[in-house]
Amino acid sequence: MNITSIKINWSESNEIRDGHVFPSLEEANRFLWRVALKEKGKIGYCKVSYTATFEDGEEYQGRIDVSENDGHCFLEAMKSYVSFYAGKSKPHWMKEEQYESLVKDSRNSAETIEWCARLGI
Repeated sequence: MNITSIKINWSESNEIRDGHVFPSLEEANRFLWRVALKEKGKIGYCKVSYTATFEDGEEYQGRIDVSENDGHCFLEAMKSYVSFYAGKSKPHWMKEEQYESLVKDSRNSAETIEWCARLGI
């Protein structure tokens, strides 16, 4: 299922105004690269809240943290978040017990299963 648009709900970047809608995933990702270039050499990251709209009208709301080295692709950010809560992607630094307590309620939820299928996880 293709993403038809990405709306920037809010951003810490001066590169774009809140509410801007990108008509394609590719254009939205180019925006992330511009933000990343502005973050070069800085400590920390720039937060960007967004809504992705799919062909069937379904919407995904998320936040991506953009830095010089990370956060350059909206689709990868969505997959990473959903994969984490589906219990498929424990960070190396997190203890197993901590991870399990975070994902126990979301792992088998209908919403998580639906997003995994939608995003091909």
